[in-house]
Amino acid sequence: MLVDLMAIAEERYEPEIVELLRMCHERALHLQVPPRPGHEGLPGCWFGGRPTLPADIEWPVYVRNGHAIPMNFVAQFDCAQLPRLEEYPMPEHGTLMFFYEPLLMRERHYEEDEPLGGKVIYVEDAASIPYHDPPLRPNIDAKHLDFLSDGFEVN
Repeated sequence: MLVDLMAIAEERYEPEIVELLRMCHERALHLQVPPRPGHEGLPGCWFGGRPTLPADIEWPVYVRNGHAIPMNFVAQFDCAQLPRLEEYPMPEHGTLMFFYEPLLMRERHYEEDEPLGGKVIYVEDAASIPYHDPPLRPNIDAKHLDFLSDGFEVN
């Protein structure tokens, strides 16, 4: 369901409030987990679990103090199932897989070429690919990872 929140605000609020909202307003897609067990949602789209990542594409990792640490799989979306919005040009077919690592999003100033916490992988045809388990996370004592200093790399 597509909702125009600015249209709703214009109906309900004074013009001054609407103008303040307009200054902060950004278009966005809101995706949600199916609301109840047994509800399938959109085919080829899910949150969590395992992606259908092809064997020739490596699971995204970030490197911290010399250790390759797998990113968390967040969601997979079949592009053919997503709504078409002019503001968000997306592929009409294929699959998008989203990976994220919260440690890469810590609050600090980022340069343009620094990783910002995640990676998106596009696969032309993921329908016939089996589910892919994530690589094992290295058994590293947290005291050996200096999370507060620089040194992240994303692969």
